[in-house]
Amino acid sequence: MTSVIELQEDILRLFCGQETKVLSAQEKQNLLVYKGLAISTAENMLAKIFKEIHAFYKDSWRQIIMDYLEHFLSRSPIYSELAQDFASFLDSDFFKNKYPSNNYLAQVATYKWLASYKIIKFFDLSLISLCF
Repeated sequence: MTSVIELQEDILRLFCGQETKVLSAQEKQNLLVYKGLAISTAENMLAKIFKEIHAFYKDSWRQIIMDYLEHFLSRSPIYSELAQDFASFLDSDFFKNKYPSNNYLAQVATYKWLASYKIIKFFDLSLISLCF
């Protein structure tokens, strides 16, 4: 019987493009579909929050998001919180070396995240207050 740790390690290998040991062909296919959906969701959410940056990098946006998810450790797996660390990613040496960028992109991203975060929190609190 496969342990949970072995299964988690195999899933990580699959997502990193390495050979897996315990996953069946059907499980691999299902997990790759899930990975694609997770990337698309993050891509669309970040594009909505960071519209100006998305417009600037429109042709390479998907690759930027994949690099962000693969090479930059976010503090949270929650989609709405991925945006918080995106500004730091734009300011990282990895990003600056791989993509032609302007020095102000991290500042724009920080501003856009703060603006969207306040809106999200306002609506969250408004919906909670409607329940009482």
